Amino acid sequence: MKKVLPLILIVLLLLSLCACSETSEPYTVDIGIKDLEVDPVAQTITDKYKTYQYTYQYEIAKTSNEYTVTITYPDGSTYYETRRPLDSEFPVAKGYSDDSAAKRYISAHHLIKALQEEVPEIFYPENPVLGLILISLGLLYIALPHRAWWLMIGWLLRDAEPSEFSMIFLRVVGVGLLLFGIIKLFIV
Repeated sequence: MKKVLPLILIVLLLLSLCACSETSEPYTVDIGIKDLEVDPVAQTITDKYKTYQYTYQYEIAKTSNEYTVTITYPDGSTYYETRRPLDSEFPVAKGYSDDSAAKRYISAHHLIKALQEEVPEIFYPENPVLGLILISLGLLYIALPHRAWWLMIGWLLRDAEPSEFSMIFLRVVGVGLLLFGIIKLFIV
């Protein structure tokens, strides 16, 4: 029990590090022709240049396998672009509203480029079984290396005992399996 409690604490610490959230502070993006300020909370892109300031509203709607970015220009016209994660280079669908006067504003391409930090990364749902198996094996190797050794090779040998090096090696492999299982389960 004394060995299991620190392991549980380490796993909880690693899981809490994965749950860190991103900041929602406004930031400036250089799109090549000028700097734009993106405010994730207000969902606006602001173009400040000498005597004028244009503010564009944006909305990002995501589903399980695609996302749509809709930009509303200062005159009320809109542009939308739908993308899928695997085809993120090219939009699946895009277009302007009928009342668009977007030619007098920054192009939609540059505005979408300014939103690259805001565009969600959508992962296709995967089977979490492999991650859970790796985490289980990792915990077994860390907490009970003697049993893990017996399951791997000990059952083939008669009256053999594992060396101290094997126990250390199995614990190191267990930590690697645990970390890889957490990454597989929560990130990829």
